[in-house]
Amino acid sequence: MRFLPELERLVESLNSEAALTTGGAATVAQRLRTALTRPVQLRMLRSAVPAIAHIEPAPVFVTGLPGSGAGLLHNLLAEHPAVDAPTLWELAEPVARAAGPREFRALIGRGRAEAEAGARALHGRPAGLLRAATRPGGCSWLLGNAFQSLTFALSWRVPGYADRLMDGSMTEAYHFHREQLQALCHRIPGPAPLLRDPFHAGHLGNLFEVYPNARVIVVHHDPLRTVTATAGISHALRGLGSARSDPLETGREWTDRVERGLTAMEAARRGVPRGRILDVRHADLVGAPKGEVRRVLAFMGVEQVPVVEGNVAALAARTARAANRCVPFRPAEFGISRSALAGRFAFYRERYGL
Repeated sequence: MRFLPELERLVESLNSEAALTTGGAATVAQRLRTALTRPVQLRMLRSAVPAIAHIEPAPVFVTGLPGSGAGLLHNLLAEHPAVDAPTLWELAEPVARAAGPREFRALIGRGRAEAEAGARALHGRPAGLLRAATRPGGCSWLLGNAFQSLTFALSWRVPGYADRLMDGSMTEAYHFHREQLQALCHRIPGPAPLLRDPFHAGHLGNLFEVYPNARVIVVHHDPLRTVTATAGISHALRGLGSARSDPLETGREWTDRVERGLTAMEAARRGVPRGRILDVRHADLVGAPKGEVRRVLAFMGVEQVPVVEGNVAALAARTARAANRCVPFRPAEFGISRSALAGRFAFYRERYGL
């Protein structure tokens, strides 16, 4: 079976470290069973429609830690009609065949259930504002179907699995990611897809090995904010299905993991061809969203149009107002302090002017 060793590592970590409740174990089992079906479904689909294997996607990836603004940028770019940003329901069901409206509604309904489950855990927090079945989703779904996604460590306490994942190669997972993306592009044709995952940056070498023509947009923010947001989201999601969710432990875990990931990103970037990566700072994105989106669209080879600039400004303002009504995660909740992070993340803050 494809990706069996990766599944075994994940299950071993779930059994020994996650402390799942009965309900949590049932949710995890359903997610893993679904992922197990994807290679079979994809093989059958490619056999029935051989043309899928000849689709050559050249995606643009948005990446940035939770709280960095990567999700906001993804949604702002999706306002442009020439940008194809697959939605959460599409990514959650990448190889399902929909023959008509009834089947599409069923797929969207399943995506809505997934979105609502996460939104309940993050209710009243800024992290849940743009989470919806019909809004741009994360392509962690595609990597998760290869049992190789660090987002699993957001939802479940699996440090052993996460450590091995960060140290290993993701090349085969990205190959399967590409095969699923081909199926998505066949089902709903469009321009070059715009995809997002918070943890792509640590595996840029593997990503460009599989997608040599890809472009990557990296969104940067103060590590105090991103480490806190990552720990907060993880603590909230783990609390849905685990009997063990210690906020201080979660804060230490993600502080270490974010530091490792940013260090890996800097090492990986040295081997990336010039012109393939664009850096975006959170302060610039929220301070001048129209101008920053215009700059990103130029990097993507997409021409901005006036009506889209109005839509971008309206969505950015609406999201900012909603965020102001939310309760942000506080560093102290997770034992995080700026002074403690200062030395560890000095290289990153200086490199990107944070």
